[in-house]
Amino acid sequence: MWKVIEFFAYDDSQKMVASMNGKMLNHRRQVDAKVVITAEVEDTAKWEQGFRSHGDLFRSQTITTPISMAIREGNQVAICAEPADLGTFMEILESPVTAEAMGHDGVRRDTVKVYLMDREFQS
Repeated sequence: MWKVIEFFAYDDSQKMVASMNGKMLNHRRQVDAKVVITAEVEDTAKWEQGFRSHGDLFRSQTITTPISMAIREGNQVAICAEPADLGTFMEILESPVTAEAMGHDGVRRDTVKVYLMDREFQS
C-alpha cells in the first residue's frame, strides 16, 4: 500500500483547510476542491484503459464531475478531479482498494504526487 506523506492546503486567507501527515487528516469540507495527481506509469495505454474502468471507485471518492487527464512523454500522467468531500476523497485515495487499482493500472507508486489547487489567478 502507498501513502501520501505530506499534504497541506490553504484557503485564500492562508488558513489551513486540510493537512495530512502520515495517517492524520483534518479537513474542512471544500465545495470547489480541485485535486491534481501526477505519476509515472509502466504503459500509458494500459493505464488509461484501466483508469477508465474505475468509475465506481471515483464515485466512492465523491467525484461526480468529469475527470481531466493528460499523458506526456516518459510515461507521465496527470489527472484533475473535483471531489465533493476532500476528507472522503483522501481516505479512499489511501485505501487498499485504490492501491490495488493503481497497481493493476501500472502506476509506479513512488512517483505519485497529490496537489490540492488552493490558489487561483484570474486575468
